[in-house]
Amino acid sequence: MRATGRALASAVLLILAQEPWGWSPLACVALLPLASLGLEQGPPRRRLLPAYAGGLVFFAGGCWWLAATSPVNLVLMALVEALAFPLFVLALRAMRARPGPPLWLALALAWVAVEFTRGRVPFNGFPWLLLGHACNRPLELAQAADLGGVTLLSFCAALVNGLVLEAWRRRARRRAALAWLGAAALLPLALLAYGLPRRAQVAAAETPGPRVAIVQANVPQGLKQTLKSPDELASYQMRTTELALARAGAEPFDLLCWAETMFPALLDAGETEAARQSDEERVAGPLVRPRLAALGVSFLTGATTARRGEGVVEQYNSALLFDAQGRRTGTYHKTVLVPGGEFIPLRWLVKDLVDPVVQGITGGFLPGLTAGAGPRVFALRARDGREFSLAATICYENCYAGYVARTAAAGVDFIVNLSNEAWFRESSEFDQMEAAAVLRAIETRRTLVRVTNSGISAVYDATGKRRAVLLGAGGRDRAVEGVLLAGVPVFGSFSLFARSGDVLGFLVSAAALALILAGAWRHGASRRGARAT
Repeated sequence: MRATGRALASAVLLILAQEPWGWSPLACVALLPLASLGLEQGPPRRRLLPAYAGGLVFFAGGCWWLAATSPVNLVLMALVEALAFPLFVLALRAMRARPGPPLWLALALAWVAVEFTRGRVPFNGFPWLLLGHACNRPLELAQAADLGGVTLLSFCAALVNGLVLEAWRRRARRRAALAWLGAAALLPLALLAYGLPRRAQVAAAETPGPRVAIVQANVPQGLKQTLKSPDELASYQMRTTELALARAGAEPFDLLCWAETMFPALLDAGETEAARQSDEERVAGPLVRPRLAALGVSFLTGATTARRGEGVVEQYNSALLFDAQGRRTGTYHKTVLVPGGEFIPLRWLVKDLVDPVVQGITGGFLPGLTAGAGPRVFALRARDGREFSLAATICYENCYAGYVARTAAAGVDFIVNLSNEAWFRESSEFDQMEAAAVLRAIETRRTLVRVTNSGISAVYDATGKRRAVLLGAGGRDRAVEGVLLAGVPVFGSFSLFARSGDVLGFLVSAAALALILAGAWRHGASRRGARAT
């Protein structure tokens, strides 16, 4: 098979291994065609362009839904992220300089190092369609994420690819090939051997927590952007909220949740008493007094907030918690912002050039949110007097394993992810985001509550199991309006991953970099020696 065909084969296999296809076993062989490009002799430049073409197909094909926001966003993302494929080929080739690590280990180190890096750079990175995401089911296979996060699952899947490649290279010697295939089979079995008892152990430690009411108003993004007044958005939200309030007598709950940016007024980001009172008056009018006060229900909502000072206005994508009396008791500002959607990278450098282009694409809108300072812990008092702690993450932050682990480690009983994915209509983005949510719950051993505008709104317990989900007619889990009332199970001790963060990713990346540099030095030394002779 020609170089381009092999790179494209890996791209297709990787796409099929991810949601919504979910053909997880393909993750064990998807890297083989691409890895073969890094093993060939001769100048590597002839294989870099085919590898880049494979990267373009993978990211554009796997994330086609991004075009719903703007085709430009999809093109720019794919052009940058596609570099992961040729970087993997180069890294694998560099590490294979003799003497180097065995092929099966070099392949895993190279892939995970590139994957880990692209999840952080440039501009907050793009930790999407990771190899480990394809290992989110069966749930028993994914339980090891509480040790090393999605990075560990990626590393194990890449190791299996390496071992299968070793078997392929020895296919003429049947016994040797079978031995390598046996070794490849042992890794998934080892994950299952850990996952089966571990899942049962975590499930046994569950205790009942608070009950939540998730309001999913299903406001289409196009409509949300064209509403002429906050009252119009409020009418959509309150219409659906009435469904929850009507059920409160028979199915009482402790926390009412609205999705990302669904509060219909600009609130005050300040922490002063005057700022809090301003927010409380705006929230109390349409909602809190006297209805939630009578029910003893707290209110968590996503909203756009602003802080003014010295002629500068800073805007935030925020989550705010109000108690049953309407007092604002917690504020969190989204920390990991989306490049292009919430801020313009390097805008200060090319402001005059970029602003007109962006405004032309967005119809005059210029992204300019300010990042928050990190996780915040909210205190929730249930109707029965029990105290719980929770933290909010917002939308895309759900994809950052290290950040969610840091959020959990702040000392919370559960995490609420507020999101608005109506931008992507009914696409596979919903399935891919759910795969990330499942792994975040397992990694932190904390229940994750997803509160969205259009789906998928659900509760995932600490084993990753979907405990409740909002469904519409015909079992639809997206683009539906409704209310989900569900209990939030609470679990005890934190996972190793929540306490240590993504240490494995840094260690693998450091090891890969050291081996690449050592390989480059050896290659340079051999060439200098050849010239000297």
